[in-house]
Amino acid sequence: MNKLIDCPKCSKLTEYSSKFCPQCGTEIYFDLEKIDKSKKEYNDKSFLLILTAIYNLTFNPNNPDKDLYSNPESRQLIVNRYELEYKTVEKVAIISTPNKIEKENNSLQIRFNLCVFNARTGYSIRVAEELVSKNMTMPLKISEIKDSITMIEKIYAEEYLIKNVIMKVSNPLIRERLLFIAFLQDENKHMNYFLEEPILARIWDSIVDTNIELFKEQIRKKMILNDESVMEEVINDLTFGYCVRLSESLFPIN
Repeated sequence: MNKLIDCPKCSKLTEYSSKFCPQCGTEIYFDLEKIDKSKKEYNDKSFLLILTAIYNLTFNPNNPDKDLYSNPESRQLIVNRYELEYKTVEKVAIISTPNKIEKENNSLQIRFNLCVFNARTGYSIRVAEELVSKNMTMPLKISEIKDSITMIEKIYAEEYLIKNVIMKVSNPLIRERLLFIAFLQDENKHMNYFLEEPILARIWDSIVDTNIELFKEQIRKKMILNDESVMEEVINDLTFGYCVRLSESLFPIN
């Protein structure tokens, strides 16, 4: 869904969620088994090709290898988080009159899909970073994780999403993980765990800019959002996905 890389054969700008170039048919998958961690650093193009492969492998439901580079619980967690925020009759009722409910439901579904896409992109960025890096992120102590969750519960108990997580997520394992991810996002704590900061520093703005344009293009005729709101939402969703993957290292899924 995003034009981030060019085809290695014909140089056509190609969506990184595509497997083949739409112009010449060249496969744009990067062979993940050929990643050489002895390299001092991957260039931006190579990293984005790896990101493409990760996204395609991980989030194509028909791909039998989708679990090789992602955790199925994390994939579902991403969807659950946005269902909690967007797929509620109460929210639609608040912003709609009865004759506009169908239209508003359609708008929310488009926005929901974009948020999930951005979060999946963020998740894929972290996976790609792990694959090219020699560095590792070690698990936190259980006491540190519990303290982090407790802090978020206390400070943000009345914030819309946190309140919904606390009150509406019945599964304690899912609830704890969502709160821990919120802790990582709070004050950008996730940045302390970057594995390849130089690469992220170079590609992050490009991905954000492209995803913002995609968001605007898809939502323009459905909702009125100012540029600042769109940018904030895209960055938050990318970061959420990144932190979902990061949480697997800091707070391993049993």
